[in-house]
Formats: sequence, structure tokens, C-alpha cells
Amino acid sequence: DRDFGGAVRPTCWRFTAPLTPGSEGPHRTVNFRPKMRIEYHLFMERAKQQRTVLRALGEADGPLSARELWSRLSGSGIGLATVYRALRRGVDEGTLTSVETLGGSVRYEPRNREHHHHFLCSICNHAFDLFGCVDGLESLVPDGFQMTQHEVVLIGTCNACASPA
Repeated sequence: DRDFGGAVRPTCWRFTAPLTPGSEGPHRTVNFRPKMRIEYHLFMERAKQQRTVLRALGEADGPLSARELWSRLSGSGIGLATVYRALRRGVDEGTLTSVETLGGSVRYEPRNREHHHHFLCSICNHAFDLFGCVDGLESLVPDGFQMTQHEVVLIGTCNACASPA
């Protein structure tokens, strides 16, 4: 501890933190210097924001672009740059996958979804998940070629855009 004009200020803080962030379970004692304390707080805040982004993608009915996701998260205090960082981190960690749709736009979805394809509305540009697969794609592959994966995107008008206002 240091003496600041008669006041004693600690050079290190001690507090307890849960073994699993956000849990009420067992705690451990953590000693932090002031700078480390701030960094720990920022780390926990980023982890919370990452979980919020992942939860929103998991609840979506199809892959979302960064801007679509940011729009859904309005009011949460999460900025667009934070959404981009969370998406990049999710792809790097393998929890998210990027989906390139026609027109070059990139959307994101959880990697753990079962095999599926997408429907893209040509009016509102919203993408929807289509579960199931097209039979007989192998017969379309030219002789001597080998198909390693496929992506089917159906394009049309979604129910909301097709309905009269």
C-alpha cells in the first residue's frame, strides 16, 4: 500500500469472481492491480456482448448480415463495430459460419445448424433457412469433376412481401 497525503490507497484489490462467468456457483479469490481490474471488467463486458450476439443469431430464422443483426440488437447498447468484432471472433473460434449470398453480401449463422439451404427474398433481401436437401445433385457434376460441397439458394418473394399491404 502507498501513502497518499495521509490516505492509504491499495496497489492491489481483492475480490471474488465466479469460476464460470455469469454463474452463481463457486467463487475464487482474484487479486487485481487497478489496470488489471479495468481490463477484467472490459473482458467480462465483451464476453457478455459476444453471448448477446450469438443468442440473437441462434434465434434468427436465417443468416443475418452485420447490419441486420445490429438492427435487431438496437436498444442493447451494442454498437456496429462491436457486432463486427463479435462476428469475426465467432468465425475465428468456429462457433459461427459466414454465408455468402448472391450480390456478394455476407451473412452469419451458428455453425451447429444441421445441413440446410437458403431462400433469399428479392424485395426485402431477407434470408430464410430451408431445411432439407435436393436429391440428385451428383448427377449434375460433369465427368471427371468431384463435388465436395454445395449450396442451394432459392430466390423469390417472401410471404411478408407477397402479401398485399
